[in-house]
Amino acid sequence: MMHRSNWLRILLALVIPMVLALSATLVGCGGGSSTTSSPSITSVTMSCTSNSVIAGQTATCTAVVQGAGAFNSAVTWKVTAGSISSAGLFTAPATATQVTITATSVEDATKSGSATVTVTAAAPTITSVTVSCAGNSVTAGQTDQCTATVQGTGAYSNAVTWQASGGTISSTGLFTAPAAAGQVTITATSTADTTKSGAATVSAVAAAPTVTAVTVTCAESSIVTGQTDQCTPTVQGTGKFSSAVTWKASGGTISDAGLLTAPSTAGQITITAQSVADTTKSGSYTVTVTAAEAISGVTLSCPESTLPQGLEEQCSASVQGAGTFDSTVTWQATAGSIASGLFTAPSTSGDVTITAVSVGDSTKSASAVVTVAAAQKAVFDYMGITHVSWWNTDYSTPQGVAAQDALAATSATWAGVLVTQYMDTKTSTTIAASSTQTPTDSDVEAAILEFHSKGLKVMLKPHVDVNDGTWRGAIAPSDVDTWFASFTTFITHYAQLAQANNVEMLDFGTEYATMSDGNLAQWTAVINAIRAVYTGKLTYGANATSAGDEFTSVTFWDQVDVIGLDNYFPLTNHADPTVEELVAAWKSNASGFKIVDAVANLASAYPTKPVIFTEIGYLSQAGTNEEPYAYGGSGPSDNTEQQNCYEAMYEVWSGSAVKGYFWWDWSTSTPSAGDTGYDPRTKPAQTVLQNWQ
Repeated sequence: MMHRSNWLRILLALVIPMVLALSATLVGCGGGSSTTSSPSITSVTMSCTSNSVIAGQTATCTAVVQGAGAFNSAVTWKVTAGSISSAGLFTAPATATQVTITATSVEDATKSGSATVTVTAAAPTITSVTVSCAGNSVTAGQTDQCTATVQGTGAYSNAVTWQASGGTISSTGLFTAPAAAGQVTITATSTADTTKSGAATVSAVAAAPTVTAVTVTCAESSIVTGQTDQCTPTVQGTGKFSSAVTWKASGGTISDAGLLTAPSTAGQITITAQSVADTTKSGSYTVTVTAAEAISGVTLSCPESTLPQGLEEQCSASVQGAGTFDSTVTWQATAGSIASGLFTAPSTSGDVTITAVSVGDSTKSASAVVTVAAAQKAVFDYMGITHVSWWNTDYSTPQGVAAQDALAATSATWAGVLVTQYMDTKTSTTIAASSTQTPTDSDVEAAILEFHSKGLKVMLKPHVDVNDGTWRGAIAPSDVDTWFASFTTFITHYAQLAQANNVEMLDFGTEYATMSDGNLAQWTAVINAIRAVYTGKLTYGANATSAGDEFTSVTFWDQVDVIGLDNYFPLTNHADPTVEELVAAWKSNASGFKIVDAVANLASAYPTKPVIFTEIGYLSQAGTNEEPYAYGGSGPSDNTEQQNCYEAMYEVWSGSAVKGYFWWDWSTSTPSAGDTGYDPRTKPAQTVLQNWQ
C-alpha cells in the first residue's frame, strides 16, 4: 500500500503547477503582485509492526512527517540496541531488553518521533549434536574418551545421554571396549531435544593374549609316603591365552595331568606349574609328606581302681605309633557301661575289665581292672538335703511338689526348707519380705506338709540376704540394736510358723559372721524370744571355710541344741582330684589346715551338742573342690568332680564326730544338661548320696 506521504507528494506535484499557472493568468489579467510561503515541519510520528520482538528477529517501522509548504518527508533512523536500516527495518539484539527507535526529520532535525519495542529472549533450540572420540580404534577392555558437541540457539542445555552398541560407556562419555572385536557405534542424544543426536564409530580390536598369573592347588596338603595327590593349575590372563602348563615336583613324581606320587620318605615337596605360553609365569604349592601310619601300642588309665556301685569315673587311653596315625579307640567294659571313656559301675560288686582298642589297628589294645565295691551306708543321725526357692509360690507348684517327692526318694531322713527375706543395703537396720522373691507362708507350709507326708523330718532355714549383693556375713547395720529388733520380729515369725507345722528343727541364723562374734546379749534375747514360741531344736549355721572362721568364735554355742557348720572348706589345689586325694585333703588341705581335727576339737568342746553340717555342697564344675563357696564359678561342667567330692565327704565323715549334714541344694526345677550348679539331681552325685543314705 502506498504510504500517505507519497500520496501527498503526488497531489502537490499536480496542484502546484496549476496554481502557478492560474496566478500568472491572474497577474497577467489583473496586473497585481504575488508571494510564495517556505516549507516547515510540524511533527514526526512513527510506529512498528510489533511492539514485542524476539531476540534476533525483525520488525518494520514507518515514520509520518507532517508540515507546511514543499517540505522534505525523509527521515533518519536510530536505535538504542540492535540495528535498523534506512528503510526502517529493525533487527532485534541477541539479548532481551527495551529498545527505543527514533525517526528524525531530514528537513528539520529538531522534529522526531520514537517508539519503544520490547525484545524478548529467543526460546532455546538444539540444532545439532556431533560426537568425536579420542581414538578411532580401541583394544578390547581398554577405554576411549568420547566428547559430544551440542549446538543450538538461546540458552540451550549441553547435556547428553550416551549409548554404545557394544562394551560400556559412562555418563561422562568414557567408553570401555568389549572383549570381542568389531565396530561399535557411540551415540550422544540431547537431553533437551531427544530428536537431536550424533554418533561416531569406534573399532574394538582383540587384545593380544597375555598370561598374568598361575596358581596351584592340590587336593590334600598332607599325604602319606607313596600316596597320590591331584594338583590343579589356574592360569589367568587376557585375550585368548593358553592355559597349558608344565609340571615339576621337588620330590616324588608328577604326571602331565598334575597327579603327584609322594616319595618313600617324609618331607616337604614343592609342586610347580609353569605357563607354556609365558615361561616367566608360574605358581607353586607345598605338600607335606608324612611317614605311613604305624601303631605300636595303647595305654589306658582309670583314676579310681575301686569304685562304688553305680558311680562314674573318666578313663583315658593313649595310642602310640609312627606317622600320622589314628589316635581314637573304642571302649569295652565287662560290666556296667562305658562311653567315650566314661565308665559307670554296675549295681553289683566285683571286678570289671575296661578295654580300649585302637581304631587304626584293632590288634593293639590296653586294659585295666576296676573293682566295683558294694555300697556303704552312712552312719549319721541327720541325713538331709535343703530344698531351695527364691520365688514366692514355687514350692506349691506341681513342679515344686515333684521336686520334693524326688528329694524324699533319695532316702534322705531330713529336708531343709529355705525362706529368704531381705535388707536393702549392708548398713540397713530393717529386714522385710520381698513380694516376689520371698516364698509366702502358705507356700512354705505346703513344702513342709509334703515332706512330712513322705516321712521326712524338716529343718526350717530362714535366711537374710542383701539386695545390694553384699554377703550376709559382711553386713554392718548402722544401728545394731534396731537391726536385732527387726531380726527378732523376722525370726520369731518363722518360729511360730515352725511350731504350728510341727517343724523338728529351726536353723535361726546363717553365716552372720560380723554379728555372731560378740553381741551376746542380743543373741541371747533372740534365742529366748524363739524358745518362747517354738519348742523344737535350734541350730545356727556358722561359716566354715578356713582356720579361725566364724565357727570358732560364735558366742552362743552353749545356747543352741545343735551346732551347725556351713562347710565350704577348700580341699586340694587342682581340678579333678581322685577320691583318695580328696579324702587326704580333709585331713590336711592345700593350705595345710587340718579340717578333721578342727571339727573334732569343736565337737569335744561341746560334748552334749551334736555337730552337723547345716550346709555342704559342691558345684558340678571343674575346680569346685578348690573353692566350694564360689557359687558363681567359672569352670566348665564337671559332674565327676562333684561326684568325687560327695563320695569323699561320706568316706571321711560317716561315723565321725559329725552327726549329720544338709546337702546344698535341691531346687524346684530339674537341672538341665550341662548344668554347673550345686543341685545334684539327675547327676552322678545323686547316685552317691542314694548309695550312702
